[in-house]
Amino acid sequence: VPMDKIIENLLIELPVPPRGIFTVEYTLINQERKLKQNLMNELPLVDINLKKLFTFDIKEIVDMYHNLFLETRILFFSENIQSLNMYIFGLLALLYPFQYQYQVVTVLPEENFEIIESITPFIAGINMAYTDDFFESRDLTLSDCILIVDIDKTKLNFVNKMSDIPEFPKGYRKTLEKNLQSIKTKYLKDMNASSRQSKPRGSKYSKMNLTTNMNIKNTSTISEHSRGSNIIS
Repeated sequence: VPMDKIIENLLIELPVPPRGIFTVEYTLINQERKLKQNLMNELPLVDINLKKLFTFDIKEIVDMYHNLFLETRILFFSENIQSLNMYIFGLLALLYPFQYQYQVVTVLPEENFEIIESITPFIAGINMAYTDDFFESRDLTLSDCILIVDIDKTKLNFVNKMSDIPEFPKGYRKTLEKNLQSIKTKYLKDMNASSRQSKPRGSKYSKMNLTTNMNIKNTSTISEHSRGSNIIS
């Protein structure tokens, strides 16, 4: 069978099973395989390196989500375009079970910077270093608060911060930060232990559990790393 036909079958013709107990069985190069997603009562799997997001302090991560739920406009700055994608998609992945309903632009082109003046909530990435005169030097008029996430310096800044923004209840926040710090410590420890082992790069995360009758060991490896990401989710 020509390789292009095999790829066409996998990408176009092979149905993706819904979450739950459903399984799609198929044969590929004389090997029987099963395609299955996680159960409905399990957290969804992610294929994002969440270690990047947790380079920020827990307090700053809580601030990000606090402002995200308050529909604050958020701008990510970094000279590394890959970091913009990892941080933005990581932030949205951990928003589960909620979904962000507004505009998301991982890399905003300079010719479209006028979007920053919009009064509607958004998340956008700027592929350059953040400077204090960024908005003034480009004649951008800001009518509302914007949260600046400086990835390269791992700092948060506010522009036009409003004084009447609702605060996160102190008691709940303290408990949340304590629990997240414990999870972060365990997660980073597991990630560091995993990186020291000689495993294929793509085996850390998977959106689906791929079970092969010829190699059951790979299934447990994928599931183990997937559960590690679910803890943070």
